[in-house]
Amino acid sequence: MLKNYFITAFRNIFKNKVFSIVNIIGLSIGIAACLIISLYVNYELSYDTHVKDIDQLYRVIYSRETEGGEKVEFASASPNAGPAIKENFPEILQFGRAYKLEGIISLDDISFKEENMLWAEPGFLDLFSYNFIYKDGDSLLNEPNTAIISEKIAHKFFGEENVLGKTFKLDGNEIFKVVGVFKPQPENMHYDADILLPYVNWERTLGERVKYGWVYSGFYTYVKVKEGTSVAELNKKIQEFLDKELADYWTYYKMKISYQLQAVKDIHLTSHFMHEFKANGNKNSVVFLNIIAWFIILIAWINFVNLLTISSIKRSSEISLRKVLGGTSPQLIKQFLLESVIINAIALLISWFIIELAFPLFSQLTGIPAHYFIWGKMWFWKSTIIIFFVGTILAGSYPVWGVLSKKIIATLRHGFTGSKKAILLRKALVVFQFFMAVLLISGTISVYNQLQYLKSKESGINKANILIIPTPRVGGGDLLSQRKSFKEEIKKYPFVKNIAFSSIIPGKHNMFNRGGIYRLGDDPTTGKNYRLTEIDYHFMDVYSNMFIAGRNFSEDSPSDNAGVIINLNALHLLGFDKPENTVGEKIVLEGREATIVGVIENFHQESPRVGFEPQIFRLANRFNGYFSIKLASTEDLKNVQSTIENQYKNFFPGNPFEYFYLEDYYAQQYKSEVRFGKVFGTFALLALFITLLGIVSLAAFSANQRKKEIGIRKVMGASVKQILILLSRNYTLLLMISFILAVPVTYYALNKWLNNFANRMEISIWIYIIPIIIVSVFSLITVAFQSAKAAGENPVNSLRYE
Repeated sequence: MLKNYFITAFRNIFKNKVFSIVNIIGLSIGIAACLIISLYVNYELSYDTHVKDIDQLYRVIYSRETEGGEKVEFASASPNAGPAIKENFPEILQFGRAYKLEGIISLDDISFKEENMLWAEPGFLDLFSYNFIYKDGDSLLNEPNTAIISEKIAHKFFGEENVLGKTFKLDGNEIFKVVGVFKPQPENMHYDADILLPYVNWERTLGERVKYGWVYSGFYTYVKVKEGTSVAELNKKIQEFLDKELADYWTYYKMKISYQLQAVKDIHLTSHFMHEFKANGNKNSVVFLNIIAWFIILIAWINFVNLLTISSIKRSSEISLRKVLGGTSPQLIKQFLLESVIINAIALLISWFIIELAFPLFSQLTGIPAHYFIWGKMWFWKSTIIIFFVGTILAGSYPVWGVLSKKIIATLRHGFTGSKKAILLRKALVVFQFFMAVLLISGTISVYNQLQYLKSKESGINKANILIIPTPRVGGGDLLSQRKSFKEEIKKYPFVKNIAFSSIIPGKHNMFNRGGIYRLGDDPTTGKNYRLTEIDYHFMDVYSNMFIAGRNFSEDSPSDNAGVIINLNALHLLGFDKPENTVGEKIVLEGREATIVGVIENFHQESPRVGFEPQIFRLANRFNGYFSIKLASTEDLKNVQSTIENQYKNFFPGNPFEYFYLEDYYAQQYKSEVRFGKVFGTFALLALFITLLGIVSLAAFSANQRKKEIGIRKVMGASVKQILILLSRNYTLLLMISFILAVPVTYYALNKWLNNFANRMEISIWIYIIPIIIVSVFSLITVAFQSAKAAGENPVNSLRYE
């Protein structure tokens, strides 16, 4: 019997080749799309989940809030936070601190610039489950001037040999001995660290500054709580402790400080504070993509239901004959379900093949590591089983009931065209497909428009043709004079228009945040937070910053060493009314008076995703930062870069030469939006394609069912145009219903997504009209093509039986 079922199933699949191919293609693409989007979603959700006892691991976050409601939130904490919390709260099992640094690593005549480095405590290693390939003892990071490094760094610095006991220099000064090499940490972590140095070295460097207490930031602090601890209650206790500990401070400065515990597993998708290790993901984007994944497979299942229903209707006479000849309902149900199993199994196998082919491209698109092994993930197999089960049982069983419930004699005499309920359900499912197509295309257009809008808000600075070089870190006390000499030498070349130094460049997060800055004569307790950037005399010229009032720093004005330039946002925050009245006024910065010499237009230090920040610029008094070289043209860049590199190495031996172009670097801030837009757009088009596949078959079936009606109308004088309008009328109505449903849902979803941006576009009516036009045109062309085939047939053929 089972063999007969298989023979009959394959016979019917091959007999209805068009329906079978459309079904399998639609299901394959739907399953592949759903699983590959789920791959991205699960990867984003997997950050830090490999860490042992991750549910008990928390980061201490820090915020300062003034009486006026101004609030600054940090992903890092003060040096006091970890020890004080551990000492005063028995719920804390362990803590560990780390401080981010970058520097030049030197080995004999070779040097590398490394950015992923941390000063770290031994407790930090325990909390984050480091696995060592080899190590010297069990007390790592306890001794000063020791280091542990990743396997990647070990190969990069020393080759394949055992590196224990090897040494390297940091910034040409301190020597560190390698005492451990750890296995690579997964890419899906909220921080990157290839080199860990002892925290005791950092404490020794800071000296008394490490005792700044509760108001100093930059120290990443992690704690492990006892299992079953109510973190909400613990946060309340911590705040009550601070209320007592810092009561005098708050009374004097009129500022409230808060420390709270943040779950480490939530950092990647929900945390966007100052001092984040790196740009984190967006939870709303992940949620939207997850919804899209299951909507795409839902669209594919709808096609499956509709096409199997059509197939059932076409086979109604066959089924009735089998019942007359003794076939039972359970046998017929098994037959239909087996066909569903076979189609789903074939589609599933093809979808795996598609995933395997598409993954390298998808990896480049999303940033998921190319070595990520999807086939070994439990969620993948769970999702596959669910998709196969639902596709087989729920979608495959529906067509059975409509056919088996009909009277045999009526079916044999007149055939079966489907009940009113079945027809209504098919129409409802088609409406849903149109609805989803409009929604997804609207989303794609919106993501693109929002990205263009953000780029249009980058006014205030000129980023074109600017070459960026990090300043040297290795050298003696004459680095400052060498820096000046290097700039003078570079300016002599005709391809250089200007060169400037700054502590930070546009597009890079400015971690130099200074609090307690206030207008001279005001109450010191009214001081607020500002971003502080150190620059030279040429920075404003290189970046073409627009002065609203006052002037740039001048080498002919020695008093400018105690001067500052502020942006418009800082002007308002300081309490000044007009830019022209602000020049010459004084502020208190780091306990010293500073005179405002100029006011510039606001510009976005980072992406316009966030609002303008209050910025203060002063003349540089430190070494580390960036050279910004304004090039006269972009011709012969290879020679330009080579010339600058030679001069850099002459002036700063022992420092690696690195460079990048500001436009490219600044554009990286939009990487997540571009990535999200591409992923969203790709799968929106796939959803539209799957929908159109279903419409092709439905239109062909509808035209075939009305073949006799078409023949009669043609005999009575109806034109092909009139018949096309007749057959397209139902789809036009379904399109209109789907559009009416899609508009409010699209509006709600877009507003929710746009709330993530400080600068957001206006939602234009074209965001609704363009998707409606696209879906309508493609759908009606599809319907018209099938209808034209039916309308073009000779009516004699369709009416011959009558």
